Amino acid sequence: MKPTAMILILAVAVASAMAGFYVSRTVVHGQHSVDAADATPAFELAALDGSQVSNEDLRGRRVLINFWATWCAPCRREMPELMEAYDALDPGKATIIGIAVDEDQPVRDFVTEMGIDYPILLAGDLTGTRLIRDFGNTQGLMPFSVVLDEEGNIETVKLGEVTRDEVLELLSL
Repeated sequence: MKPTAMILILAVAVASAMAGFYVSRTVVHGQHSVDAADATPAFELAALDGSQVSNEDLRGRRVLINFWATWCAPCRREMPELMEAYDALDPGKATIIGIAVDEDQPVRDFVTEMGIDYPILLAGDLTGTRLIRDFGNTQGLMPFSVVLDEEGNIETVKLGEVTRDEVLELLSL
């Protein structure tokens, strides 16, 4: 093999390794802060109770938006952690909103089965996937959580499961 080809292969391998390391550290396994000026993508979704909730309705308190689906095993595992965190929050200062990237009936059945008491919005597969990407998750993987500040700006995003303590820390004032 020619030395030039070997150098090119080595350069591509190093660049790929560096990109993979960056993605695994900042997106896939962890959280990262985003520019505080990043406004929440506009949305209006139906809640399980039939009301409509928009991004504008979330202003005035800190919000953790959690994207999930009934068929997503890590999403199912983190639900008890989210419920515990929700019960520990001062609702006037912070809340949790679940956005189900799933079909209506499986979501309703799962919420009833699990006794989920925080608000769940229905996005469906297509709208939910588009909204996940609008929030910066270009891979479209779940679970995916976004923390909004009191003005509705994106403060932090996290791909992967969250724990009760992690949620309380992310939502602390």
